[in-house]
Amino acid sequence: MKESDAYHCNDRSGFSRFNNLPCYLNVLVQFFKKRIGEWVVKMKKTVGYLLEKIGLYNYVTYLYHAHCKKFKWKEYKYTFKYWLRGGTSDGLPLPPMYLRWMVINQTDPEVFLESGKLQFHDLMIPLLKRNGFSAESFGTVLDFGCGCGRIIRYWKDLSAVELWGVDYNPRLIGWCKKKLKFASFQKNGLEPPLDFAENTFDFIYARSIFTHLSEDLQERWLAEIQRILKPGGVLLFTVMGDWYQNQLSSEELTAYSKGDFVIRHSEMTGKNECAVFHPSPYVHKVWQASGFTILEKVAGGSVNTAWQDTYLASNVRPSA
Repeated sequence: MKESDAYHCNDRSGFSRFNNLPCYLNVLVQFFKKRIGEWVVKMKKTVGYLLEKIGLYNYVTYLYHAHCKKFKWKEYKYTFKYWLRGGTSDGLPLPPMYLRWMVINQTDPEVFLESGKLQFHDLMIPLLKRNGFSAESFGTVLDFGCGCGRIIRYWKDLSAVELWGVDYNPRLIGWCKKKLKFASFQKNGLEPPLDFAENTFDFIYARSIFTHLSEDLQERWLAEIQRILKPGGVLLFTVMGDWYQNQLSSEELTAYSKGDFVIRHSEMTGKNECAVFHPSPYVHKVWQASGFTILEKVAGGSVNTAWQDTYLASNVRPSA
């Protein structure tokens, strides 16, 4: 049936018109549902735009999703438990609920702590060891996109390592500077450069960063990371790969299967709303063209809570 036919009933004279009354009522209901739906969409966009302008979009979104739509009593209970203890078992404070939500899209403190712990001890450290590296051997390490310290907190006991974290969200970096004194932190911009000299770091890791960058920004940040990473230095990064194929539309899946870069909401690059999917052939081609050699890939889902593909790459830029 054509869309225009939806608003027409069989128009006949006499009593048949009365018999068509349910049809007329249905047409009227459908008409108003469509108009109301269009109005709601416009209002959402308008309200979202206004909230963005006054800097409240993220916080209002957090209040709705974390405390209304997905309200869970246990998350408040666990948060209160850690507050009473004065911190977590590692002796470090727990970030506030809002900051946890900004990083992992939920507020559960157990999920925040356990996911960081698993990705450090069960994924990062074994991956480095399999390729001939150890965390203790690095002199300088950068957490690129550190959030509120979900992973860098597990480097705390490696006192011989000089630790740095950068993030372009001032609220997250502000909390890290106040609460995680074992490392140094800087705020960066959405675009390069970083305030570090060439050849500063032995190891840089970037979890769920390239998953939110446009292709142009991705390539510029790769060049910047290579600049500050020592020749022979190591980069660990994650992307949304095959594990996320069932979330792609048919058009996106076709592009992904061809080895193409797939992006949603490119106008919101750098924010969580911007989602990027990287097929493995694309990663190898682009990272190699940027001066990196892929050492190993760990498929998403191989380690619990690590659904993104994890790559380890070496900077092959020769020494100056």
